[in-house]
Amino acid sequence: MREPIDAVITWVNGQDPYHAEKLANYLAMAGFNRTPTTAAQTRFNESGELDYCVLSLLRFAPWIRTIFIVTDAQTPNIVKNLRNSPFSDRVRLIDHQEIFCGFEDCLPTFNSLSIESVLWRIPGLANNFLYLNDDFFIIRPVNPEDFFHTNNLILRGKWKIQSRKKWPTFLQNRLSQLIPRGGHRARQEITAQLVGWERYYYYLPHLPHPIRKSTLADFFYKNPQLLAHNVQFPLRDNQQFWPISLAQHMEIKHKRVIFDKNLRGITLNAASNSLLKLRYKLAVADETINIAFLCIQSLDIASKKAKKLLIDWLDKRIL
Repeated sequence: MREPIDAVITWVNGQDPYHAEKLANYLAMAGFNRTPTTAAQTRFNESGELDYCVLSLLRFAPWIRTIFIVTDAQTPNIVKNLRNSPFSDRVRLIDHQEIFCGFEDCLPTFNSLSIESVLWRIPGLANNFLYLNDDFFIIRPVNPEDFFHTNNLILRGKWKIQSRKKWPTFLQNRLSQLIPRGGHRARQEITAQLVGWERYYYYLPHLPHPIRKSTLADFFYKNPQLLAHNVQFPLRDNQQFWPISLAQHMEIKHKRVIFDKNLRGITLNAASNSLLKLRYKLAVADETINIAFLCIQSLDIASKKAKKLLIDWLDKRIL
């Protein structure tokens, strides 16, 4: 009998006055004179992405047992809309209070890295689960074996050289001033080092991530100080590691992965990509049968034309 597979999505509605007040109170208490980039409104704004994320799982991955939505004292519209449907018992809300049990002094948190550190504590979560941001979408039918095969996780990424191994120290310092590393990449490099990967790291793109709950649980049971360290930051901090990357590098270390080059994903930036580029990438997604995943970033600050283009496409593709 196949093990159940769940999905976990982290979500917040930054336009909710209660949430906005909590964030403003924290920033004032912490002494910020201006809003830091880690608390920029676009990180928390909601433009309906979650609806499409959940519906894409229900349509294209119907074998998912339960979809857990992790949030902060909020109820998204998709949960309300599904209440009297056949899918109502397949979508569950998980509040931060539940998974931060014992770390209540770290709440409220506005930091996905802190939240991801305790996802494995979700009550009733299957050992095998997919982790998605709310701007991730599945756009073609997928099977359980596309993520978990026998005792292996299916990973879709790319090996890269650690930045500090590419150049002598003095050049690294100079280049970092001229061309700063993106936070997503830098965080993965730091995390790989934590697991023992000094020269290389496995770069994870913006795709649904297969995770084994027991891998994170075992690591944090053995390293409680790292868990306490990572959950303490209300906003993203350079001292933090990425728990999702940690889990994947642990699986690689123990040779429990299969690297897949078949199914792929596309990432769009709704705010910075031109309409021409958005149309082109959407056409590629339509026509390429092995593109199964889509990530749409910054939909909340996109132009009206870009937003309409993307929402119309999602309606056609997912609904």
